Amino acid sequence: MASRPSGGPVTAKYHLYDSGGAPVGSSPLGQRAVNGGERASFRIPAGIVRPGRAYTWQMQTCVSGTDGSGEICTPKTAPVGFTTPGTPNEPPAEEVRHLTLGKDGFVIKTAKTDPTACGGNPCTVTDSATMQIGGAGADKTVTVIGLKLDGLPDGTGVSEAVMKLGTPTCPAGSCPGDTVITAAPLKSAVTGETKGPDLAGDIDATGAAHTFPIATPQADIAGSEYQWLMLTSDKDEVIAFGDAAAAEQPSIALTYLPAGPPGKVLNLAAAPGDGGAVTSWGMPESNGGVALLEGYDVEVSDGDGVVNTLQVTDPMAVISGLTNDTAYTVNVRAKTRFGVGDWESTTVTPKAVPPPPPRGSGGDGRRHRARDRDSRTGLEGGALGIGSGTDERRGRQCTGLHI
Repeated sequence: MASRPSGGPVTAKYHLYDSGGAPVGSSPLGQRAVNGGERASFRIPAGIVRPGRAYTWQMQTCVSGTDGSGEICTPKTAPVGFTTPGTPNEPPAEEVRHLTLGKDGFVIKTAKTDPTACGGNPCTVTDSATMQIGGAGADKTVTVIGLKLDGLPDGTGVSEAVMKLGTPTCPAGSCPGDTVITAAPLKSAVTGETKGPDLAGDIDATGAAHTFPIATPQADIAGSEYQWLMLTSDKDEVIAFGDAAAAEQPSIALTYLPAGPPGKVLNLAAAPGDGGAVTSWGMPESNGGVALLEGYDVEVSDGDGVVNTLQVTDPMAVISGLTNDTAYTVNVRAKTRFGVGDWESTTVTPKAVPPPPPRGSGGDGRRHRARDRDSRTGLEGGALGIGSGTDERRGRQCTGLHI
């Protein structure tokens, strides 16, 4: 039931999620427009859900803003769960997932870039229903867009993000066919305090700018999907995207893998010591998603079982309390907040350090002759240190290095 006190039109939006909380299909999966007080329903298209799988769905209702510039939506309803009939198929080893966002998944703001465009002062960015790009002088306008990616599971790694700006519209009727729209990522978040003239100075030089030829205005923006993007044109003609009458509206199709455990650590090695070992390794090639490594588990075992466990944050560990001449297996795995990786293993056998040779040993007498020479300077062989003595011939204090 979609309720609105005025009885005016209401849009009901339906969201479907799998058992892991990831959205299924587009977000929203579908929507229906009804009048306030009427019931809304939606049938899931064929091929969306799989046999024997658990899902949840939620609904929210939205109305257009009073100025037509955006939507005002209620929170989503409480999740309702259901299981599809049938026997589930075996899931693939890596289940690539897709999410498509329509125009309502974009946050669109525009601003004039001339420092005096608003009564002699810089203009702030304002919400807009369309992407307005172009113009000259004080009327030069840019658009900044952000994406509503709350439908992506936490820690998701996006491999592809194909953004389509939709069908362009121009006041003259036809738009210049050689126009190129550039989307540059910004370093900072755009707020109601952001000024139009400041946007160009906030471009993230470390990120790649994305180009949209007006004939086919689409590009893969993977890597910039979590940043605000500033859209500019290489022409002075005003071009708009997202007009209500346009044949194609803005959208973005995301391909991603849900966050998982990290991969195996690399190049694990262990060096034996006296009653212990030092082990080191390289970080895994993949963290399993957008997540920081939280550390590593180290497990040491002999033929009878685990004898020592450690938790470390750096890619190395000093292991003590081992028995010399006993072979040990050292297992190491990486971990993040999304899980632990597989163990990587190596072996090591601690060895006792051999004792130093007895003092005075040697076969040719040179050590004895060196000691004789040292005795004349008051320095005794076989020790390392700093010594002092008196030079009787000159009657003064002297210092020497004891070897």
